[in-house]
Amino acid sequence: SPRAFWKCIVEKMDICRMRQSKLDLCLFVGDHVIAILWVDDLLFWSKDKKHIHDLAIKLQSAGVDLDQEDDTARFLGVRLDNNKDGHIEMK
Repeated sequence: SPRAFWKCIVEKMDICRMRQSKLDLCLFVGDHVIAILWVDDLLFWSKDKKHIHDLAIKLQSAGVDLDQEDDTARFLGVRLDNNKDGHIEMK
């Protein structure tokens, strides 16, 4: 079952023009959005929230059921902090 889900979500991400990284298969890169997939959790990054929203709509249209979380602290129990130099640190 987990393998079938993985194959399905990779296909859906490809349909939405999110290309899977060859270096890390959990990383997907699009024109405006970067996503990390772990088991059944997706974390999106973009300079503009509109691009994330647009991708979410495309994924839902492709049959992916998404729930939005506004707090990244719930993603695998990882806390993301913005550093003064503009980098994001995962703790």
